[in-house]
Amino acid sequence: MFAGISIVILGTVLFAGAGTPEPLTLAEALAALHAPEIRVLDTVSSLGPLSRKTRTITLADLVRFHGHPCDGLIAAASGIAFGLRQLFPDGVVDRTDLAVIVNRSACYGDVAAYLTGARHRYGSFVIDPKLGDEWILLRRSTGTGVRIRLRPGIKPAELPVLEGRLKKAGCPHDR
Repeated sequence: MFAGISIVILGTVLFAGAGTPEPLTLAEALAALHAPEIRVLDTVSSLGPLSRKTRTITLADLVRFHGHPCDGLIAAASGIAFGLRQLFPDGVVDRTDLAVIVNRSACYGDVAAYLTGARHRYGSFVIDPKLGDEWILLRRSTGTGVRIRLRPGIKPAELPVLEGRLKKAGCPHDR
């Protein structure tokens, strides 16, 4: 689909050990090894030109948008930030120049939309339920893309069992 895609493997241990991990606190999330700070350019209005000033998006911004710090948010933020650095080596991300493909995870999707500015209504945000723990980013002006995925074993093996228990208890799952 994207001619210039390169494959990148990202791996960070989000939590280790057996049993159910405690929920992340905001302080723990902000101290994460790969907590990104992304400098972005946006338009000054819906039909306006690009701003002349950059602004910085932090993990705290993502937590406020998503509603809570979680492993999915940190994994997606780390992975997508890594991909954005490959596509925008000068360090300033033009959020009007991106398209993204993610799985159907609400955590991954929220981070992808916020960091890239991609929107489903404009065809720049695509959900592919077949994707696993990976994100595909495309810089439209250059036609180059990057695919980032977690290394096998980064997520604990017991995670599907724990998620199954939550679903059986009546907790809704991502659709």
